[in-house]
Amino acid sequence: MAYGIIMLIEINGFNHNRLAFPLLDVIAGLIEGKSGDMVSTTAGKVVCHFRNFADAADVAFRIQQDDRAYGVNGAPQTRISLHDIATIKESNGLAPELKMSVKALSFADFGEVVVSASAAAMKPGAYELRLIPESAEGNVRFFELLKPAAVSSSEECTRALHTPEAGGALERWVQLTIGGIRGGRKLSVGNRNKIVTFGRSESNDIAVESEMVSRYHGYIEYRDRKIHIVDKSKNGIFMFPHYGKSYRICHESKVLPAQGYFCLGNSLAGNSSQAIHFTTVIDNNH
Repeated sequence: MAYGIIMLIEINGFNHNRLAFPLLDVIAGLIEGKSGDMVSTTAGKVVCHFRNFADAADVAFRIQQDDRAYGVNGAPQTRISLHDIATIKESNGLAPELKMSVKALSFADFGEVVVSASAAAMKPGAYELRLIPESAEGNVRFFELLKPAAVSSSEECTRALHTPEAGGALERWVQLTIGGIRGGRKLSVGNRNKIVTFGRSESNDIAVESEMVSRYHGYIEYRDRKIHIVDKSKNGIFMFPHYGKSYRICHESKVLPAQGYFCLGNSLAGNSSQAIHFTTVIDNNH
C-alpha cells in the first residue's frame, strides 16, 4: 500500500450509540463498493484506504448523507478526515499517516469532511474547499471539503423518488410485539421508522435481559422496500416463521418472513416474555 488516500472515520459515542453497528455495516458496504480497504476498526474509529481521492470523497459524503449517520435528535454522528499516503516503508507502516489523519480529524466538527493540504491538492473539480483558519499554523493547513449545491440537489431528487408519494407505491412495514402477543409493547419498522435495535444494553430500542443476549445483538431495518433482520451477536437469532421451518441467523442479514416470532441467543417458546412477535403489513396509508 504505497499510495492513495487514508480515510479516518469517527463515530460519536460508539459504545453507547444504538446505530453504531448498523452504521458500520453501511460504511463497510460503501468501502467495498469503491474497492477500498477497511484497515481497522477500534474504539469508534474506522481506518480505510482508497486508491484515489475521488472514491474516498464519494464514500465520505455518502456516509454523511445516510440516515444512520444522524442521532435521534438529528445531530450528525460521524466526522471524517482524508489524507494522502506517501511512499510507505515497512519499518514505519501507516503510523505517520495516521498521526496526520488524527490531527486533521481534530479540526472537524461532526457532520464534516476535513482534508489535509496535500490531499486537497489532489481534489477533482467536483468539490470545493474551505480553509479552516484555526489550522493555519506553520506549513500545516486543513480544509473542509464541500460538495457543490447542484450535486446535493440532484441526490435529494433521487432520494425523493423512493418516498411513498412517488407513484403511490404500496408500503411494507412490520409491527413488533415484545413480551408476548397480548399486552406486549408494540413497535413498528417502515418508511417512517427505518430501524429498531435490540440487545442487552438499555440503549437499544428493545432491551432483553439475558446472559445469552449480546449488548448490541442486532437490528431490524427497512431497506429497499423490504424488512431485513441483521444479527451481530455471539449466539445468534432464532427465527420461528408462521409458515415453514424454524432456523437460526448468525452474523448475517435475512429478509424478515411475513409473520412469526424470534428470540435472541436462545430457542424459546412463543409465549416466552422474551419472544418478539412480528407481523408484516402492506398498505399505502402507513
